[in-house]
Amino acid sequence: MSTKLIKTIISLVLAITVIVALPFGTVAGALDDGRSGVCGENLTWKLDKKGLLTISGKGEMDSYADSDIAPWGLSFADDVKSIVIKEGVTSLGNEAFFSLANLSEVTLPSTLKKIGDNAFTDCGKLGDVSLGDALTSIGAGAFSHCSELKEFNIPASVESIGELAFVGCSNLEKITVDEKNSKYCDVDGVLFNKSETELICCPAKISGVYKVPSKTTIIDTRAFEACYELTRVILPYSLRTIGDGAFGWCKKLESIVIPNSVMSIGEGAFAYNKGLKVFGYKDSAIEAYATENKIAFEALATTADNKAAAFYNDGRNIIEGAELVITADDNVVAPESVAGADIYDISLTRNGKSVFLVAPMIICVPIENEVQPLPGATVGYEVYRLTDGGKTKKTEATVEGRYLVFEASSEGRYAVLPVMIAEDGTSHSAVETKIMTGDVNGDKSITLEDVVAIQRHIAKLEKLASVDKYNADADKDGYVSMNDVVTIQRHIAKLISF
Repeated sequence: MSTKLIKTIISLVLAITVIVALPFGTVAGALDDGRSGVCGENLTWKLDKKGLLTISGKGEMDSYADSDIAPWGLSFADDVKSIVIKEGVTSLGNEAFFSLANLSEVTLPSTLKKIGDNAFTDCGKLGDVSLGDALTSIGAGAFSHCSELKEFNIPASVESIGELAFVGCSNLEKITVDEKNSKYCDVDGVLFNKSETELICCPAKISGVYKVPSKTTIIDTRAFEACYELTRVILPYSLRTIGDGAFGWCKKLESIVIPNSVMSIGEGAFAYNKGLKVFGYKDSAIEAYATENKIAFEALATTADNKAAAFYNDGRNIIEGAELVITADDNVVAPESVAGADIYDISLTRNGKSVFLVAPMIICVPIENEVQPLPGATVGYEVYRLTDGGKTKKTEATVEGRYLVFEASSEGRYAVLPVMIAEDGTSHSAVETKIMTGDVNGDKSITLEDVVAIQRHIAKLEKLASVDKYNADADKDGYVSMNDVVTIQRHIAKLISF
């Protein structure tokens, strides 16, 4: 036997000895560069040279955390460009695909039921995800900080969505929910619970003015976080709770009116908003919050005096120590059905918090602005409650001396319209109600004089009458603001038309 052959045999024996001595996993890794392995009791993974990660098998995937990183995330995080989850896989583990910077495409199976917490967090190039009809659970932070995600569609099968599932998705334009879903819905691309009482997430790309729907009682934690183009939010009088960080990092949000109904405001609710001013009622929850957190605060004026009163039909006091609060915002516009009315917010408070009613209450409001009757007529008042959607519902009202007395079914906004009552008992508005959008000064034309009238009103140099406010509300958002000035100027320049 030649020396060369003897050396070859010895080398082979040594190689086999080394391989046998190594753990099984190390051998496998050596043979395929560690680009495959196990990721669940009955699941395997494989990453090819083109960056395709494939998960195969049946059942649930393992969950991962900082101390137990997914195997493809140890050495190949930057190599993963696309993922295919094969049919049979039922869950994706916590942090399974955390911070895969180059992941741009994911294919999910129809068998998938659960997406774990932070499963796709910080996948900055992931721009589209289609969910199957078997999915029931989306974990907390599951798609957070996926900056290229533009639209997200939630199927009817989803029963739970964890906190902050879409926070930090800076290009997200809308979230839609299958109308057959029993737990969630969307309102114009904003995610709510099914009853529309809880606002869960507003897409970051929303811009301009956003009006929170009238049923909303809760704005969730970080619901509007980093909505950089949001300039104004109109909050409803149904709102009770504003969550932690709800309006944090809204860089262009300059002002917000907090209704007296808000009783709880979370930590950092308006954090990192330079120049923001909050408006609210004196001795309210927002005033205390603004003072504590060094946020600019301005108190809204109240039209009530010490003689204003509220009581039940049988004469009992509403609640011991409760105070009737009636406030007016000169910029709030009456609906067309009651153009000429003044709008008042009516609530009961005790120790700066709203008091819930247990029965309709009788309100006695001092009449501040006298209306001169026409010959052969007397002056009365009609009162309307503003219902959901800005509609009006009439409530009986009488004048007793210097007080307007009427029944309020609940707290909220009421429109008070002066009327002339003729000798035959018929009545009509005491305010001339010629409706012409943009004609603020009532001269039957739309000119820069109308623009000046709005600016003087905003500057509190000259107060607009109610009908004039309606005509001044050119963008029809329910308020008189500089947005209306711009809208009317655009109309004058023939860039738009009313």
